[in-house]
Amino acid sequence: MLLALAIITPLLSSCEKSPNVYLNAMVSKSNVPNGVVVYIKLVKENGEADDPTLYEGDAAFTNSIATVAIEEIIPKTYRLFAFIDMNKNATLNDPMPDGGDFVTETDVIMTENRVISMPESYWFPF
Repeated sequence: MLLALAIITPLLSSCEKSPNVYLNAMVSKSNVPNGVVVYIKLVKENGEADDPTLYEGDAAFTNSIATVAIEEIIPKTYRLFAFIDMNKNATLNDPMPDGGDFVTETDVIMTENRVISMPESYWFPF
C-alpha cells in the first residue's frame, strides 16, 4: 500500500494546474497588409518601453487581424507595449518601433487568463 502511494503522489502533483496565466490579444487595424507583424511585450507595472521585457509575443496580420498569445505569465499587473511594424524592419532580437509604425500601451491586470481586444482606436502613429 505504501508503494502505491509513493507512485501515485508524484503523478497527482504533476497533474496540477499551473498557477501562471495566459494573454490572448486580438489586434485589429484596417489597411494593414497581410504578413505585417504586431509585437507585444509586458514590462513591470508602471514601466517604460525600454524597461526589460518580462514576456513577449508576436503575430502576423491576415485580413487586418492578428492574435498574439503569451503564455506562462506570473499573475500580477504589467504595462503592455505594442507596435505594428508597418515598414517590416524590426530586428528579431529586440524589436522596437520607428517612423511609420503604429504603437499603443496600456496596463493589464493578469490575475487570470485574459483575452483582450486591441481595436483600431488603440493605435497611434509612432
